[in-house]
Amino acid sequence: MSPNTNELDFSRRVLAHASSMLSYWDAGLVCRFANEGCRHWLGRGTDSVVGRRMRDLLGAALFAIDEPHVMAALAGRAQVFERAAPGPDGGVRHSLVRYHPDRVDHVVVGFIAEVTDVSLLKKLELELIEQAAIKQCALAAVKKRDAALNAAQRLGKIGSWEWEVAADITTWSPELYRLFGRDVRRLSPPFSEHAALYSAASWQRLRDAVNAALTHAVPYHLQLEYVRPGLPDGWLDVRGEVVRDEKGSIVALRGTAQDITESYSMLEKVREQAQRLALALGAADMGMWHWDVLHDTFHCEDRRARDFLGLADHVGPVGAGKFCADLIHPDDAGALLGAMAICTHGGASFHFKGRVRRHGADGWRWIECFGQMRALQDTGAMMTAVVADVTDAVATGQALERAVSAMTEADGRKTAFLSILGHELRNGLAPVKAGVQLLGLHQEPATLHKITAAMLRQVLHLERLVDDIQDLRRMQHGEISLQRSRIALATVLEGAADMVRDTMARRHHDFRVHFPDEPLFVDGDLVRLTQVLVNLLCNAAKFTPPHGVITLALHAGAAGTARIVVTDNGIGIASEQVEVIFGMYVRVPAADGGDGEEGLGIGLYLARKLVELHGGTLAAASEGVGRGSVMEVCLPVVGDR
Repeated sequence: MSPNTNELDFSRRVLAHASSMLSYWDAGLVCRFANEGCRHWLGRGTDSVVGRRMRDLLGAALFAIDEPHVMAALAGRAQVFERAAPGPDGGVRHSLVRYHPDRVDHVVVGFIAEVTDVSLLKKLELELIEQAAIKQCALAAVKKRDAALNAAQRLGKIGSWEWEVAADITTWSPELYRLFGRDVRRLSPPFSEHAALYSAASWQRLRDAVNAALTHAVPYHLQLEYVRPGLPDGWLDVRGEVVRDEKGSIVALRGTAQDITESYSMLEKVREQAQRLALALGAADMGMWHWDVLHDTFHCEDRRARDFLGLADHVGPVGAGKFCADLIHPDDAGALLGAMAICTHGGASFHFKGRVRRHGADGWRWIECFGQMRALQDTGAMMTAVVADVTDAVATGQALERAVSAMTEADGRKTAFLSILGHELRNGLAPVKAGVQLLGLHQEPATLHKITAAMLRQVLHLERLVDDIQDLRRMQHGEISLQRSRIALATVLEGAADMVRDTMARRHHDFRVHFPDEPLFVDGDLVRLTQVLVNLLCNAAKFTPPHGVITLALHAGAAGTARIVVTDNGIGIASEQVEVIFGMYVRVPAADGGDGEEGLGIGLYLARKLVELHGGTLAAASEGVGRGSVMEVCLPVVGDR
């Protein structure tokens, strides 16, 4: 066998077993050669393909696809194209087709067709395209998520970071670069250089927190002062936690840093306002409390509020009903609930003044509250109020009211006194005037005696009035001085009794005088003490009906004192008037209903003051109206009894 024969045989064998379909087509598109690959593509053997026309073998539809490339190949242009065509089994096959023009003496006499099955490659290509699309979508989602995260961090002024401890490498998010004013294109500084980012005190706090985290795995949360490029220092809210490897060892720290300069500044202002409010409340001695309307609970802002409201330290929030029932005075509870209801439903300011039970002590204290209602986000409402202890102010106000009332009453009495004084003077002068006129006429001796006696009584009455007025003036200006000496009280009683006997007889009284067995002496003014007893005896005569019994008695008292007691069975004294009668300008109607000898209402006032100047006391007692009265003078004695 010649070499040429072997090469030809080998060539045929190679062509026969090639995976691609190889064929030759002449200019008339008649197949002149086809290898065994034609069975795969055409479903026919070589014998049934060679000599057949391309249109007949491919069919009209497939030939229409190939025809432009066939014409181009016959025109001398090589063709490479892909096509999808149904195979003999009915399935779609993807093929890579190459047409190589065959030239003889520069004339195209046919072309060589190479058809390769690329269905598997096409499938792989489609899978790769699909996977690439999925990855592209995932990448887009990641980019979108990163963009959203960066936007969220930018809006929230919050950045994230991670620090690889062993390598001292830090990784910052873009927002952290912006917060610290660093170029995002450069590496973030290692932790060892972070001291320049914070104030000295904040850096020390951060280092301590980081050391604690690395040593004990303790997460940290700090507020740190940091350096802002071109701006005043700001504040960061910094959080950090440890990162462990698969063995559980701490290898890194990670966390966040958020700019809170604005909120921190606002918080500082709020704190300053709270401090100023606390100072103001403290200076005003006031407390603050809140009432949660939705949950009906009282909350005290400070200890003063708890003390003023009577709440013990261990007592938690209480409702309005229980608060009123347990702590508010029963007479004031309705006012408190009413004020709260008006504030809640009407939007008016809250005001309450009433009594609250003293915590840990008996009795009540007065409080006054002022407040306002504000709406809450949970559709509820909160009333905030201040409370002050006004017990002293109420007591002062009540005392002022009493003082004003007393002054008004005293002023009325003074006016009445002046009116009575004029009346008394006119009443006293009228008989004297009439007597003087009668003296100018011829009168019988008996008549003349009666006239002069009446005139003398009126003159003495006017003299006593004038003396009382003068004594009152001297008493108010502290001008009365006592002419003291050692005197026997029996002498005082005898003198006073002699001075009132005519009055007692004229009013038909049974007047009795009693002395002790032993003499009693005082260091006093005989005239003034006599004046006191005369005043008391005249009062007893004035307020005792005719034929009544009046007693003047002297007794030895306890602890070196003497008691002078004037007793009558007259009209008596009402219990509420026992002390009132010693006031200035106080007058009580006489027992006979008249007013001719009622006086000016200053006698008992002067009598008590004169007794007090002697170091003694003057008191009144009575079992009630219509049951008589007792006037008792108590004086310190001197010498042996």
